[in-house]
Amino acid sequence: MEKINILNTINYIEVEKIDDKKRPVVVVVPGGGYDHTSVREGIFISQAFNKAGFHTVTLRYRETLDLYPAPLEELLFAIDYARRMDCADKNKIILIGFSAGAHLVGLANEHYKEYKYDSKPNLNILCYPVTLSNDYFTHRSTFKYLLGDDVKNIDKLNMVDIVRHVGDDFAPSFVWHTATDESVPVFNSIKLVEALILKGIKCEYHIFPEGPHGLSLASKESAMDDKRKEMPYVARWFHMALDFIHNTLD
Repeated sequence: MEKINILNTINYIEVEKIDDKKRPVVVVVPGGGYDHTSVREGIFISQAFNKAGFHTVTLRYRETLDLYPAPLEELLFAIDYARRMDCADKNKIILIGFSAGAHLVGLANEHYKEYKYDSKPNLNILCYPVTLSNDYFTHRSTFKYLLGDDVKNIDKLNMVDIVRHVGDDFAPSFVWHTATDESVPVFNSIKLVEALILKGIKCEYHIFPEGPHGLSLASKESAMDDKRKEMPYVARWFHMALDFIHNTLD
C-alpha cells in the first residue's frame, strides 16, 4: 500500500494496486459524519474490491477537519490521481461512498466541472447516503462539521443538498439503505433515487428491511465485533453492486 498526502495537508490517499494490469479503480470514501473517517468503511471495502479484481484508492479526508469545499477538492484530486495511474482503466473510475462519504461522492458528481481535475466519475455506489441538507430527514451533525458556522445559512445548506442539484451527467448509481437506519433516514436515498429517475440517470436501488447505520460490508470482519452490524442478508449488497458495475461498464 502506498500512502500519499494531498494538497499540502496531512489528509491522504491509500493506493492499493493488485498488479500492473489495467483494471477499473474504485475510489473509496468512508463515512463518519465529516467528523472522522470510519475504519470499517475503509480497509474492509478496499480489500473486498481488491479481491474482486479492482485497484483501489481510499480517501482519508478528515485528518484535519477542513470545511467545505476542501473535502470536495480532496476527493476530486483522488479521482484525478486514480485516473492517471498507469494501471487504471481510465473509463472505469468508480466511486463508493458511505453516509457522509456518499454525500461527498454526490458533491463530486455535481461540481467536478468547476475544478481543474480530470475527475468525472464513471459510476457511483452510494451506501446509506446523506443527501438532504435542509429537510426534516437530514442528518444535521453532518452539515455542522462540513459547514461550521455556516450551518445556519439556508443558502449554504441548499448549495450542498445533493437531491436539489442532480444534473443530467450524474453518473450511473447503485444505491442501498436499510429501512430502520436510525442515523440517516432512508428517505435520503428515496429522494435521491427519485431525482435520478426524473433526470433519466441509470440507477439500481435496494431498501433492506432492517439494519443499523454504518453496516459497511455487513460481514463478520467489517462488523469488528459489533454483532448488530453482522447481517448476512444485507451483505448481499456487495455482489449486487459488482453485478451493476459489470452490467453498466463492461
